[in-house]
Amino acid sequence: MARPALAPLPRLFAVCLLLLSIAPAAWAGVSPPTFGKAFSSSTIGPGAVSTLTFTINNPNVGQLATDLAFTDVLPAGVAIADPSSATTTCIDAVVVAPAGGSTISLSGGSLPGLGACTVRVNVTSAVVGTHSNLSGDLTSSLGNSGPAAADLTIAANYPGFSKSFARRASGSAGAAR
Repeated sequence: MARPALAPLPRLFAVCLLLLSIAPAAWAGVSPPTFGKAFSSSTIGPGAVSTLTFTINNPNVGQLATDLAFTDVLPAGVAIADPSSATTTCIDAVVVAPAGGSTISLSGGSLPGLGACTVRVNVTSAVVGTHSNLSGDLTSSLGNSGPAAADLTIAANYPGFSKSFARRASGSAGAAR
């Protein structure tokens, strides 16, 4: 009497192990990206500049977040600085933040699974006090993440200017004076 071939069993076992390793990720569902923001520095003097940074994290393994978008209307008395130095590390995103304006927007961005990206814009204010800033919701193909909040304090006792030095060439030796 011939014994049945056992070759298909190891392959079946390997397929079952593979399916069991993939299944927990599928059962866990998909979460929307996380969304936060902060001012750096959070306290400045009147007329000084602070960098507003929005941070977006995609907590999902293997899930691309597309169509990232949000709008942030700055509180009264706070404006986008000149220059705004608006930048983003979000893939294919467009940031609109016109100097002197009060609205910052991101559209069309994407973010790979377990990825993170930022949006940075310089802002300023001459109005002393604490300015609370609540953005609009971050939306994406993975769902609505809700708004992000941060406070910017303008303190009268902080200097409201910045200073930089540039080397000036003078004379034949090119030494600065």
